[in-house]
Amino acid sequence: MVQAMRNFTVFAVALTLSLVYASPLLAQAPPLSEMPSAEETEEVQKTIRNRMKSMFEEAFKKGNEGDDESLTEDEMVDVVFEFTKAQNEAMAGGASGTISAPSEEQLNRVKESLRARIKSQFPNVDTDNDGEVSKAELFTSMFGREYTPVENGEDDATSSKDEETRRNGDTDQKSSEDD
Repeated sequence: MVQAMRNFTVFAVALTLSLVYASPLLAQAPPLSEMPSAEETEEVQKTIRNRMKSMFEEAFKKGNEGDDESLTEDEMVDVVFEFTKAQNEAMAGGASGTISAPSEEQLNRVKESLRARIKSQFPNVDTDNDGEVSKAELFTSMFGREYTPVENGEDDATSSKDEETRRNGDTDQKSSEDD
């Protein structure tokens, strides 16, 4: 009984704090009548997915020294770093100048941090254990979905399947694809 009261008290305090801190954010939210439609939201998500995939493709080209479809550990650092830079540039440009681009020193620190993380994660990304990471392996690791090339500016079919799966609430994609 005492433990139940403690749990309830913790829950009540957490709920109160969340309401206090969330209420200014809720007050700024637009009315439902001004919210984008499901179709508009889906179109924006598709555009973002395509832009991210294009940024990934460009970063892969810049960081991949041998022009092959696989990366060494050092090349993977370069590809992820180029992708991170592209994201930062896109955010700085899209925020009407409110976000400044990182300095060269900050970029160097980011690259060294990436190098340490990639060194520890490289074996997990190299799913076929061939000692190199393919474009598909890296894409799947970064975006959580299967890589397929974008053709004619259209979003890939895998992304559409992923989106449909998320909307339907089915989290076990593999079993639904196997059926």
